[in-house]
Amino acid sequence: MIIRSSMYYHWIVIQVIKEVAIPHPRIDSEDLKVTLNYYNDKPETAINAVSFYIYDFSYLYTTMMKFFTLLFIFVSFFGFSQNKGELLNNYENHFGQMEKNYENKKEDSLLFHCRKAIFYAKELKDPALEGKVYIYVGSYYYDQNESSSLAYENYHRAYELYSKAKDTLRIAKTLFRMAILEKNVQNHTKAKESLFRSLELLKEQKPDFLHGIYNDLGIIYDHLGNLNQSILYYKKSLALRLESGNKELTIQSLNNIATTYKDHKDYRNAEKYFVQAFKHPQSELEKYPEEYARIIDNRAHLHFLQNKNSEVLAEYSKALKLRESVQNHEGAVMSHLHLAEYYRYHHDYKMSDAFAEKAFKSSYQMGTFRNSLLALKILRDNAESSGNSSKALDYGNQYIQLQQKVYDKEMQTEEKFADIRYASGQKEKENKSLRLQNKEQQLLTEKRKKYLYIAIGLFGVIALAGTGYIQYSRMEQKQKEQNAEKEIMELLIRQQEVSEKAKYLEQERISNDLHDSIAGKLSGLMLKLDTIAVSSPLEIKKKLDPAVENVDAILQELHSIVHDMNEQQVTEVSYPLLIRELAGSQLTEKTAFSFFIDESINWDTISNRIKLAFYYIIQQGVRNITEHSEATKSIIEIRSKENTVFLTISDNGIGMDNATTGMGLPGMKKRTEELGGIVELQSVRNKGTTITIKIPIT
Repeated sequence: MIIRSSMYYHWIVIQVIKEVAIPHPRIDSEDLKVTLNYYNDKPETAINAVSFYIYDFSYLYTTMMKFFTLLFIFVSFFGFSQNKGELLNNYENHFGQMEKNYENKKEDSLLFHCRKAIFYAKELKDPALEGKVYIYVGSYYYDQNESSSLAYENYHRAYELYSKAKDTLRIAKTLFRMAILEKNVQNHTKAKESLFRSLELLKEQKPDFLHGIYNDLGIIYDHLGNLNQSILYYKKSLALRLESGNKELTIQSLNNIATTYKDHKDYRNAEKYFVQAFKHPQSELEKYPEEYARIIDNRAHLHFLQNKNSEVLAEYSKALKLRESVQNHEGAVMSHLHLAEYYRYHHDYKMSDAFAEKAFKSSYQMGTFRNSLLALKILRDNAESSGNSSKALDYGNQYIQLQQKVYDKEMQTEEKFADIRYASGQKEKENKSLRLQNKEQQLLTEKRKKYLYIAIGLFGVIALAGTGYIQYSRMEQKQKEQNAEKEIMELLIRQQEVSEKAKYLEQERISNDLHDSIAGKLSGLMLKLDTIAVSSPLEIKKKLDPAVENVDAILQELHSIVHDMNEQQVTEVSYPLLIRELAGSQLTEKTAFSFFIDESINWDTISNRIKLAFYYIIQQGVRNITEHSEATKSIIEIRSKENTVFLTISDNGIGMDNATTGMGLPGMKKRTEELGGIVELQSVRNKGTTITIKIPIT
């Protein structure tokens, strides 16, 4: 056997045979190698010389193909690994530059490297790496403004990417970051929802930020006026911080619990937790000057509220000095407000005004307008008490104007947050729609192929193919019917979910409007009435005082209503709720309605065909009761017994004369019999009608 090819190819063949060392089972490997070495410079002669060894050329060919295939795979994998390593290296370089620019606050450079890092993350097809970039940018904007819509937008983008990567831990942490921003714009309901979603994702995990989630839930429930829930979550946070050994956060938690008790006038428990905080050694407390100043200031305020004034001024002054030494400007504002309150109580209005004006100026510059409102209230009260009515009225007007500004700003920011959430939802819907269209196109293409193959088959075996096609069409039609029934049920449930969600959103909007707008305006009205009363003659003042008290009572009742509304949640839509809503929406007020569903029924195991049949039968039955029966009472029951589900619709109306031929009963019967069930009808003149449907569920 002679193999003819180029000299170069033959030389390669020789080297491969020598190096691979996987000879044919019938070839002596040492003899073969000696022969090949001897003819190394004459490859074609060498191959002819060893032809008596390789009389099975197919084996040689297979061996060489294996070798070159392995070589190709190795080179390809090595090249891909090198490319991936280079992309990852570029990503890490740009991310490192982002960190440097973050520290130096160079926004343009930070955003440039951000775009580059995102590009390489996309090339790597790693949404988690991309999400990490957005988190970093969001944190940059958050450090500049703790209510930043840009921070929220970047966090939300990271949330979407982590969701795509199915990284539950990072999703939970990002929801926590978003909740902090939602809390900062006073949307406590949305913040609470984000925090609970974060907890649901964590399940039994205990990441290092879990204590922060509990701490923020404590803050939110405090704002919503729920002391018990607030303390519950503060204590959960405290337990985790004690377990971690973090002294600074432990002191913070003790202060939070004590201050919450103080604000709710539970002074005994407040004192108890302040004592626990001060049990830490002085040297340890001084390591954390901001927290140390907070507990000094808040405990002094507790003693002020208890009229234990001997050390209050000294403690207030000590806290202020500490805050100023570490440039804690927001803390210094609180110290100024407490000192203004202290001097007002002791009728030193000049000193009180001085501290209130400092608090107003600093808080206004920092944009913490709620503290500015507190300062204006003290200034207004001081002017009133000093008999300066015009000044009091001026401060009152400033208070109302600033309160409206705060409300408008927070609403605008929250609207931006809502727009971000809405845009994200719309984008996801569009992506789902595109995926659905692609899938439909793919299915259409596959169907066309099927029909083509069927046509080819029909050419040879027309009878057999015809029978098969008819059977196929029936199965496809049945599948379509089942899919249609499933889609109808899903559509009905989604429609009800949309209705429930709309109710909830409207209630949330009304709650926010009541709290932020109407409550604010009532507060302003009360201040104006009070101001007028102070500067008016005694006779007019006596008439105005009850009006001020009435406005205050209305304000308190409004806060209670808002709190109750905030505690409500969106109802999860289920099949029982769907049909209950169906029946309730069609019956008139003159017909009393009772509804019972056996709780032991697992609706997930009931076919969509049965559920859809019941839906239409109940719809028709309720329509009959409303339009024809003149009933004052109606009952709908669904029960399950021995693998059979029973639907009963009854009323106490006028009954039926010709019950079997009209009023939608043939349709009910047809639907029931298609599912292997039966319909039973009992109707007595002027005593009512009972329809019972029995359908097997096996």
